[in-house]
Amino acid sequence: MGGCGSLRSWRRGAASATRFPQEWGRSCFPRCLKDPKKLALLPAEAGEMALQFEAFYAGGLAPGWNLLVQGHSDSGEDKFEINFLSETGDIVFHIKPRFSSATIVANTFQGGHWGQEEVSNVFPLVLGEPFEMEVSSDAEHFHVHAQEHKVLQFSHRHRPLAAITRVQVLSDHRLAQVELARRGLSWGDVGY
Repeated sequence: MGGCGSLRSWRRGAASATRFPQEWGRSCFPRCLKDPKKLALLPAEAGEMALQFEAFYAGGLAPGWNLLVQGHSDSGEDKFEINFLSETGDIVFHIKPRFSSATIVANTFQGGHWGQEEVSNVFPLVLGEPFEMEVSSDAEHFHVHAQEHKVLQFSHRHRPLAAITRVQVLSDHRLAQVELARRGLSWGDVGY
C-alpha cells in the first residue's frame, strides 16, 4: 500500500483487521485539543474522543466517495464526529450529532477559524441504540444520511475538491464498522 494514488487507512477497535503501525505504539492515539488544528498524540483517556478511523487518498475524497459509519450511541455526551480534511490540514467538512440538543451540526475550520455553523433538526438517532450515518459528496454538496433519512446537505466551501484528501472519525467508544468506498467504479476500473 502507499504511493500517490492509493488509499491508506488505519482503524482502531475490535471490528478492524488493520491496526495502527506497531512503531507508533499506544501513546499515539490522538485526542482533540481545544484547537482542532492541533492534534496531540497522547493516550485517549476514558470518555474522551479517540481516532477510530482515518483514511488518506491523494487523488481527493470528494466528489465520488461514500463513508458509512455504524456504531452504538451508548454515551449521553456528544462525543462522535466526522472530519474531512484538506491537504493543508483545514477541516473542510465537520459533522457532529448532538444528542443533548437533538441536532446535527456541520461546519468548516479553515484558516484558523470556524465558519458559519449549519444545524439540522432532523435527528433520527436514538440514545442507547445502534446508529448508521452515511456521508457522500457530489460536485456541489456533501450529503449526510442517518438511519436512512437525509439529515443535511452542506455546500462545499473549499475548492478544489481534489484537495480534500483525508477523512477522520473520532468517538469516545468503539465503532462497529467504518467503510469508505468510491462510488461508480466497477471491479475492472484502473486504480480501484
